[in-house]
Amino acid sequence: ALVTWVLIQRLGVPFVLASGATSLAVCGAIALTLPTGTAFAGAWFGGTFVGAAGASRLPNAFWVGLAGLVFGTLMLHFSGPLTGHVGVLGATAVIASLVVGAVEWVVLAPPVQHRAAAIVARVRPGRSA
Repeated sequence: ALVTWVLIQRLGVPFVLASGATSLAVCGAIALTLPTGTAFAGAWFGGTFVGAAGASRLPNAFWVGLAGLVFGTLMLHFSGPLTGHVGVLGATAVIASLVVGAVEWVVLAPPVQHRAAAIVARVRPGRSA
């Protein structure tokens, strides 16, 4: 997810090229070295979908990395029941991105920030938050 995000957001590489080129390299290496590595290859390819999230949805590398972790967790949990369904990787990536986007919205919401500032002010009196 992070590799694709950096290629798209920082270097301006189009999504298809960022996802396709990195997936070809990594999944090709996995196929040559791990004959039973299809789960790893699928996880990499799906992770590139998470990295394609727009900057308005996941604004920095921290949130993209977190979404990548959520995606990996969902892949481990749902890989059996969802195997063979069309769009599983993309749907799982969207779910992971939306979950992390919602967490980010809650964490960065003004009431949460004000409460955190009040807690910091109580813990460190005399210092501005």
